[in-house]
Amino acid sequence: MQRKFTLSEMMAVVMIMAVLVSFLIPTLTRSRSSARQAFCASNLRQVQLGWMLYAKSNNRWLPGEKGLSRDHNIKTSPLTGTVATGNHMEDEQVWRCPSDKRTSEYKYSYTLLAKTCMRAKSSCCGVLGPSRIEWFKPDAAILFGEENTDASLPWPFDYVINDPRFTNKDVFGPRHAEQSQGIFLDGHREMVEPADNPWEMSKYDPWVN
Repeated sequence: MQRKFTLSEMMAVVMIMAVLVSFLIPTLTRSRSSARQAFCASNLRQVQLGWMLYAKSNNRWLPGEKGLSRDHNIKTSPLTGTVATGNHMEDEQVWRCPSDKRTSEYKYSYTLLAKTCMRAKSSCCGVLGPSRIEWFKPDAAILFGEENTDASLPWPFDYVINDPRFTNKDVFGPRHAEQSQGIFLDGHREMVEPADNPWEMSKYDPWVN
């Protein structure tokens, strides 16, 4: 005759399974987070390459904020920007981070550092337009970063993205397990601290002089 499990034995099995699941869930969560971060890093690299291809085709002039979109609006398709219309980056999907929790009407997860649209240092955003690569230190100039998009940082750093560029009080957000990413003009990527303000902090000064 086949032996049946007793209630105590079944409860023991259930408890063991629950313990195993409790160990597995954090591991799976970390793995998923790492995969999203890697996907995001790939996106940033493609955005940087699009900017460099534009500059190569335009006598080393960077496109400025109009490279992003026609209307300078995070709800406007990046396919309207001069980088896309110049056939240098035609995939709208590379602009969206998989960890960006906003709805799909928001087209941008990556924000342009407005300093790379300026000829010289300034305390305000001033006139933003095309700029030459020679004006900047490629290994020190952040081109794009992940701005805070969900007000998750404590005041006074809870500035939510409202346009496609870093200016004034905009700060990096903790999108990837309390970290953020930035891509530099020379193509290298770095993890950056949430609440860092690339507009105001001297370590993000991109200019040669």
